[in-house]
Amino acid sequence: MTRIARSNLRARRASGLPGALLDAALDAALTAHRVGTLAALCRQHPRLVRGLLRRFAAPSLWFLRSREATELAWAVGTVVGWLMGQIRPDGLDAAQPIPRHAWLGSAAWRGLLAVMAHNGFAAVPAFPERYRAREGEPAFEHLCGLWDVAPSSFYRYVERGREQLIAIALQLPDDTALPALCERFQQAVFRRESAKEASAQRALLQAAMAAAFEGRAYEAALWYAARTGSAEAMSGLIERGCNELAASALADGLLKHFEPVGESDAALVRLSLAHVALARVRGQTEQEQKHLDEALHIASRSADAVLLGDVYGAQGRHVESRDVDRAIADYSVSIEQYEPVAYDEAGDAQRTHRARVGLLTSLVRLAYLYLRRSDPRCKALLERVNEVRASCDAPLDIQAMIESAWGEQRQRERDTSAAIEALLRALLLYERSGNRQQMLRVQASLVALYGKAKDVQKALEYARRVFSFADGGGVVEPQCLSATHLNLGVAYFWEAVFDEALQHYQQALLIATQASLKTLMGRAHFNLAELFYKRFQLHGLAQDEQHGDTHVGLAKAIWALGGDKAAGEATSNLKRTMLGEQDQLIYERMLPGELAAHFDEMSEIQTQRLRLGVPTGNADEHIRAHLRIAQAYTRIAVKEREASVALMHKQGHGERYAAELRQLKTTFEQALTQESVIAARWQNQAGCPIASTQVEAVVRQGLQDGGLTKSGYAALCSVSPATASKHLSTLAQLGLVQQVSRGPATRYLIVQTG
Repeated sequence: MTRIARSNLRARRASGLPGALLDAALDAALTAHRVGTLAALCRQHPRLVRGLLRRFAAPSLWFLRSREATELAWAVGTVVGWLMGQIRPDGLDAAQPIPRHAWLGSAAWRGLLAVMAHNGFAAVPAFPERYRAREGEPAFEHLCGLWDVAPSSFYRYVERGREQLIAIALQLPDDTALPALCERFQQAVFRRESAKEASAQRALLQAAMAAAFEGRAYEAALWYAARTGSAEAMSGLIERGCNELAASALADGLLKHFEPVGESDAALVRLSLAHVALARVRGQTEQEQKHLDEALHIASRSADAVLLGDVYGAQGRHVESRDVDRAIADYSVSIEQYEPVAYDEAGDAQRTHRARVGLLTSLVRLAYLYLRRSDPRCKALLERVNEVRASCDAPLDIQAMIESAWGEQRQRERDTSAAIEALLRALLLYERSGNRQQMLRVQASLVALYGKAKDVQKALEYARRVFSFADGGGVVEPQCLSATHLNLGVAYFWEAVFDEALQHYQQALLIATQASLKTLMGRAHFNLAELFYKRFQLHGLAQDEQHGDTHVGLAKAIWALGGDKAAGEATSNLKRTMLGEQDQLIYERMLPGELAAHFDEMSEIQTQRLRLGVPTGNADEHIRAHLRIAQAYTRIAVKEREASVALMHKQGHGERYAAELRQLKTTFEQALTQESVIAARWQNQAGCPIASTQVEAVVRQGLQDGGLTKSGYAALCSVSPATASKHLSTLAQLGLVQQVSRGPATRYLIVQTG
């Protein structure tokens, strides 16, 4: 369990009754049980009784048919009886019979037996060979006679037993004792309800699970689900309450020992993915990957396209903060798996609906990744999402996710008010569905938007909601917690409150580093560099400039590892742009479509265009620039053709596009005509010193490199430098090449006209 989860768990345990109040509550419960006024105690002191039950029996209380005094009294009696069993000297379960020797002479047992018998939790057995009790004799007199002690000694035993009970109550319930208490409570309910048949017991468990779920007591509901043996029920509970369950040691125990029997592959995959969600919230990367591998194994075994879509979608979410390229690939595979089922009108309606919901989810998440990279394809994806959404009744969570994605899109379009409205709608939908995890994510995004709107108080309000949930016993996944700190830091940065911004940036970086969230690490370093450069502008401290340079270097290294070239370029330009002049963060600008799709090639084209715009007396530079531009465009054309051919083969539609492919080939051939014409002219030229089989290679090399050199020609044609020099001189005399410059820098340009 992570440091955050452990601290939340400790905080939750410490929130029980204080020691003195617990002592008083147990003492009052013992006395009331002895005189038969336990129900009256529950009516007179309901808060004290509920505090006692919340500490020891919270997962089990949903068995109660009501919260009336008689029901609470029965629950208190069950809990106190269980606590007494925890101080048995033999360590056996409280339900086991007390052995004969314990009653007759063992001093170690006398404190427990005295407090149990005196307060009506156990009847003293008859041992006529040792002591003959009269009819109706009180328990304390019976034990005084059986043990041959005075009443004062007996009450000392009672006090010893009470002290043992208080001591064990202050320690419990720990991680191992709580399941035992829940089991004891369950058996007590079955006996009270005379539920001997398995069907009757299952009905009681399901009713209690439904009540706990309705009350959002996810830990209790999970316990009931585990008792019913339903993997489907358990996975649904974990998905809905993973933030609350992440702090639960009981949940860990239940999941560890749960063994689904006879479940379908779909139920098993969903359970594994629920484990994934729980591990993600806790920041347990290795456990998350382990359960993803389990889910993929089951889905592959079943060859179910919908299950495979679910698993690849979960895999994409697992890596999206660490490897965006891989996440894009996983979401794309997920979409490909869903699509045939989602549009199969003749298929099972329920399965089709599941596929459409999954398709919506993966499309939205893929759009988020494109948004992160400022890739304009995100808007086209979101428009497609709206089309799919119109064809199915999407759950509230999916509707909220779509609203949230459109909010991010509006943010990139610099329409902050529209973005806030969309995210507020998303938050309302998540609140209606009870999805705490996504509520926290939206609140983190609202922090950023209100920061952009220069409303720091609103930003701080939503940040506090996230922080208070983490401080109050729930677990916030590291990605959300880091992003909240980062976004709040940005809000303070815009207000020039640099000290507060620095603290939140550093906290965001710490959390992201601990969880290996590379994207957030890169953003944190970028923002820290921006802050230090801004302070350097204002105060001129060299130390701030040095810190800025350091964070720029770290951010660039992270972007290089993640393949985010746009963010890398923005980071490289950060110092030159003189921070503070931009009206939004550089890495949030939307890239032009071709630059996003073919970043390397289009960057090369832009670089060479700049060189062409600079006058120079050296024609070689402009020649090489034109050739490199041509090479870049050729690579783009080849990449697009390969992508189309791969998709044709995958869909089995190659014949449908045969004419288009032939036309594309013709276009390529026309583009290569000049090279072919030159090569043919060389081959037909009398006295050409080059073998006909090598002419095309020499011409191609000369055109691509902007000319031929003696060493290059020698290597290409496998001749000596002296022979190469003779051949090139002959070609120049024949008018096939033109010599440029002299000496070591001598080059021979291809003559392109006859």
